[in-house]
Amino acid sequence: NVNNTNGRNGRNGGNGGNNGCTYKGFMACNPKEYNGKGGAISLTRWIEKIENVIDNNGCVENQIVKYVASSFVNNALTWWNTQVQARGREAAIGMSWANFKAFLVEEFCPSNEVEKLESEFWNHKMVGANH
Repeated sequence: NVNNTNGRNGRNGGNGGNNGCTYKGFMACNPKEYNGKGGAISLTRWIEKIENVIDNNGCVENQIVKYVASSFVNNALTWWNTQVQARGREAAIGMSWANFKAFLVEEFCPSNEVEKLESEFWNHKMVGANH
């Protein structure tokens, strides 16, 4: 579902009758902070947890990046501040969730680590299929 620009629960950039979520409601779910460390596995787990918060609150596309970025600390916060400076605040917080995740993966998942995980996945899948 990483590349699904429409997202779950009908997130489509408009509000479709849904006014979305409030920042207070989003933060009440205690979204896990992300520090930019731990590589692909850490980022993937963080994305899964933050997507649960997004879905549980009924956030709409134009709220997601702004709210999610508030959970960044340390390296991730430095990266986000650089994105805001380079793109401008409105463009940065206005990007789609799918694009935002792609930028996170590009920044915080070293390509060699992703290749290693993919290789392990396919080797595991082949063993599991009794090949």
